[in-house]
Amino acid sequence: MIETGYIKPQKQNSPELADFEPKLLEIARGLLSDEFVADFESGKRQCDTDTEGYRALVVRYKKTNEYCCMIRFFRDNMGKYTIYHAKPLCGESDWEMDWQNPTEDLKYALGSCAA
Repeated sequence: MIETGYIKPQKQNSPELADFEPKLLEIARGLLSDEFVADFESGKRQCDTDTEGYRALVVRYKKTNEYCCMIRFFRDNMGKYTIYHAKPLCGESDWEMDWQNPTEDLKYALGSCAA
């Protein structure tokens, strides 16, 4: 047998995104001030060839219901989560999220959202 030195990554036993949404929403609502509201909303991303549907945690101003920012969560085949954060006029970013302790990642995303 030939040794290649390649270490096969192990699949994480993380929850499916749909099962994880209620926990993420609970954490987000706990982190936001009374000035904001958060909820998961469905949207569509326009592509050149297709329209892709998605669900995102959307933060809005409570008084005006005006959009503040959006946070999308992705889970890959290995069970790793990625956060995609977008805020108008500020751009977008993404990073890997610790699914076992998502509070710090959400605090970072919401802090830049509600700032």
